[in-house]
Amino acid sequence: QTANNEIIIDGASNRLSYNGPLYGLIPTQESVQEMRVVTTPYSAEYGRSTGGVITVVTKSGTNAFHGELFEYNRNTALAANQFERNLAGQPRLPVHFNTPGGAVGGPVKRNKLFFFFETQRLHSTSPKSYAGQVPTDAERGGDFSSTFYSNKGQPGLQVIYDPWTVAYKAHAGQFTRSPFPGNMIPSSRINPVAKAFWQYIPEPNSAGDPITRGNNYTPASNGASRADLSEYSSRADWNLNEMNRLSFRYTRNNFNSQDVEFYPGPSDPNSNLVRANNNAVVDYTRTISPTSVINVR
Repeated sequence: QTANNEIIIDGASNRLSYNGPLYGLIPTQESVQEMRVVTTPYSAEYGRSTGGVITVVTKSGTNAFHGELFEYNRNTALAANQFERNLAGQPRLPVHFNTPGGAVGGPVKRNKLFFFFETQRLHSTSPKSYAGQVPTDAERGGDFSSTFYSNKGQPGLQVIYDPWTVAYKAHAGQFTRSPFPGNMIPSSRINPVAKAFWQYIPEPNSAGDPITRGNNYTPASNGASRADLSEYSSRADWNLNEMNRLSFRYTRNNFNSQDVEFYPGPSDPNSNLVRANNNAVVDYTRTISPTSVINVR
């Protein structure tokens, strides 16, 4: 359920807020050393969750240098067509999706100080073709006498009820409403704000489904959506002595995206969405005795 799970990276919460399912960082598989899912009952260091806790530990450097380069690619040849385009008998659109990156780690001072660094960049420019449903001229005027849903392949009338006719039937213990006569809303009952709203919603430009009129609108100016994600993650681990260890990690990502307008014009402004996240952890561990350890993050 929404906001019921917690994600912890290197011991610090990755949640952006305590009242929503927003998380700041999705670590790459190249930077993850281990992960596990913890469920109730929790031990003392976990909480803030009525669901599960996903714990992730990022990689640190070792006494040997290790690194890798990677490139994830999705292209048109390996992409399936969209359901709506298959339904309309249209070919698949081009797909361009690339994620290059790399990681390197090793010693600064053997057995004492280590580093790890990882970066990736996601870039996607993919044409999109949307299909949806917009009201007909009759429906905009309140006439729903020809508005149907599919009832096992047969048209069923979408009954429009008058909210001013609510009545309570005591013997049945329920409320009832009466349909509008002819399934038509009188023009006097349509709010002028609603009437003005329709100028921003396009008219249908295709027949759509023969019963429901679904997919009766395709934007005339379908273009390409764009997504750019840059991520940088660095970590340092310092073994001060046999009893004390200190580590630090800092990760930043920037995500810029721009989608295709569904309703062209002021009702659907094609603006950039910019998101940036910073995630930092300082971890100090001291071994007090063979049976006691203190850890502060």
